[in-house]
Amino acid sequence: MQDGHLYGNLIDILRNGAPVLLIALGMTLVIATRGIDLSVGAIAAIAGAIACVYIAGSDQQGSAGTAIIACSLALAACVPQTAQKPKQMPGPILTIAEAKAQVSDQRKEEILRELATCESGGHGESDRPIYGFRGMFVGRFQFMPSTVRAYVQQRDGRQLSLREATDLAHDYDQAKDLAKYMIFEQGRINDWPACSRKLGLVQQVADIKASE
Repeated sequence: MQDGHLYGNLIDILRNGAPVLLIALGMTLVIATRGIDLSVGAIAAIAGAIACVYIAGSDQQGSAGTAIIACSLALAACVPQTAQKPKQMPGPILTIAEAKAQVSDQRKEEILRELATCESGGHGESDRPIYGFRGMFVGRFQFMPSTVRAYVQQRDGRQLSLREATDLAHDYDQAKDLAKYMIFEQGRINDWPACSRKLGLVQQVADIKASE
């Protein structure tokens, strides 16, 4: 301390870093509430310039009153920006539950892709109908139409005709949703016995459920 004032390298670092620290603190609160504000640097620069212009033109540049008025002017420059309702954008922060659910969904999608590839040699929509074992099994997931009818009725309460069930089995997205329902909600892993053993589906599904 010298002449009643703190001095030294550490004090200089704190003094010079204070504006950035305050801006960073404010931006942390903004991001934590799922918002975003890209103009914070420009606002800080304009507010500082206004305060400096006032102090430079004042007759009593070193007085506390001048400093208070300069700070008030700087804050007034920020008000029109902060008073407006910020445009909402998706924030980058996820809760732990949301992050776990996202990872779980990604693993389920990966398992379904592996299953479709194992059953039919690929995943996604096909440019031609896919049949297996003399036409008994249909689509990427090699559903029997009777299986589709039974589980769609169980899941949705809908009664499909044989043609509608066949069309659903050929539609990759609808078939994938039905396979997901059967595996992860009904536990029907062994409805695909060969690929279930090959891919270790029992263990994979158990791991996913344990992590949820």
